[in-house]
Amino acid sequence: MQDIIAVALITSVSTLTGGALTGAIALWVNRAQLVSSRISADADRREQRTSRHRELRRDAYLHFLDHWGKTEDLLVTLWRQPSPPAEMIASLRSYNEYSEAEKAIYEWRQSMNLVVLEGPEDVGMID
Repeated sequence: MQDIIAVALITSVSTLTGGALTGAIALWVNRAQLVSSRISADADRREQRTSRHRELRRDAYLHFLDHWGKTEDLLVTLWRQPSPPAEMIASLRSYNEYSEAEKAIYEWRQSMNLVVLEGPEDVGMID
């Protein structure tokens, strides 16, 4: 009878020890996977943030250059025109052309503010 109890005791202890050992190994493996997953997720978030920042910066520069091109075209058109007579200066047509150029300069300056905001500090420096 004592042999049966000893076998039963050894079997139960070895089963419990095996279960505890298996649980400990599973916990260790899951922790390692969790750390790896967290590191990977952090790297993905950093990459997405960097990519989004690059996209915003590119859009700001593109917007700036687009406004600069429009402004330059309007100014070149105005500069190439012969000096109008005094009565034409006061006319609505001449006022509208200068008003368009003024509006284009204003929009260009607004896009410059966006470039300064998005770009590195060196971009906004004026020597």
